[in-house]
Amino acid sequence: MIKQARTAGQHIETAIYGKPEQAPAAHRLAVLRLVQEALTNARKHAPDAPVRVRIDYGPPATLVEVTNPPGSPAAPAVPSGFGLVGLRERVEALGGHLNAGPGGAGTWRLAARIPHPNTEQNGSRT
Repeated sequence: MIKQARTAGQHIETAIYGKPEQAPAAHRLAVLRLVQEALTNARKHAPDAPVRVRIDYGPPATLVEVTNPPGSPAAPAVPSGFGLVGLRERVEALGGHLNAGPGGAGTWRLAARIPHPNTEQNGSRT
């Protein structure tokens, strides 16, 4: 997905920590959908802006952060409004939380934290 976005001309900087297999399969699927939605939104709303993707597969949690500064204004997109809603529901179903919205200096930020099973119960929160 990142390779495809780069091929389409999107500038993406990545930082990936840990190994995907350290996270449960449901987390890996959630990461895929989170990054996919964030890249799509960046391409629609700030097509010339670079995007930073950071993934940490933990444990004790899987962390995802995608940020992008404002780019050249895109043509107004018809908002569907359901992409982030569905992602939030997916992340919450896994016991995590998702924040998405404007950051400092006009940037856009999507951040999710999904705890690994049993780590929260043992008191090893981050």
